[in-house]
Amino acid sequence: MVVAIVWLNNRYRRNGDFVVECVNTVGMALKVLFMSIVLSSVVPFVCYGHPNGEASVLSSPSVLCFGSSAHDGMVATGLVALALEVAPFLGVVIYGTWKYP
Repeated sequence: MVVAIVWLNNRYRRNGDFVVECVNTVGMALKVLFMSIVLSSVVPFVCYGHPNGEASVLSSPSVLCFGSSAHDGMVATGLVALALEVAPFLGVVIYGTWKYP
């Protein structure tokens, strides 16, 4: 859908480079979604302690940290989100900043 909007914009405006505008649009969309993805993937790692020595996830007090299958699933999902979305985006941003100061 983003590609179609950029293509229609270029078709009727006749200025600008299609590839540059498309990459810019996709990068902007990723930047907007970046913080929500980071916060969602870090949630399973934020735990608080109980007086009996156990710990629970701060956003879901019924889920015990590092001992329940629900927490294991949350950690796996968070790590996958960090590996597939956050790390590549940060890599591209760091490379672009380093290459083109």
